[in-house]
Amino acid sequence: MNRKHVASLFVVALASTGCSGWVTAGAGPVYSTDGNNRTGGAVSLDGILTPKPHTVFNHGTTPLPVGYHNGFEGIFTPDLKSGNWQTGLALFWLPRPVAGFLVLGTDLHFDAIDGYFSFGNFQPYAQVGLVTSLGEGGHAPIFTLTAQGEYFINYLAYLHPNEPKTDTFITIKFGFGFEMP
Repeated sequence: MNRKHVASLFVVALASTGCSGWVTAGAGPVYSTDGNNRTGGAVSLDGILTPKPHTVFNHGTTPLPVGYHNGFEGIFTPDLKSGNWQTGLALFWLPRPVAGFLVLGTDLHFDAIDGYFSFGNFQPYAQVGLVTSLGEGGHAPIFTLTAQGEYFINYLAYLHPNEPKTDTFITIKFGFGFEMP
């Protein structure tokens, strides 16, 4: 089998899979644990997805409890503005009516720290939370409560002697979204 056949098989397998999980938009307070002026707010768009049952990647009758987390987050404090892309692995269950979830991953962030540009990549983050369904059936609305911890290394802050080189954040997010059956 040549490369074209392998690539075609991969595309067909992905296209025929479909996903279960949920997507939410959230917001909440963010707290710096480093003692600097980095307390403010956070907004996010998150999704946790896993292959649907009876598909190429899931031969079972229920969604897999392991999935992929992908999220975009903005952190806004007096001294720091940050945009993050988060990717990680999730352990989760669909809300019937309430379920928990755990996410471990890394993020890529771009920051404005006291007017200076910085960035970081492969920075760890973790989430633990609860999700509840607010309706019945497919695409039901959901509510999430998430506690998140993140650690940033600000690479370009090393060019400015008075800037903090690292940041550690605790965030509590309240989210609203919908389930993907």
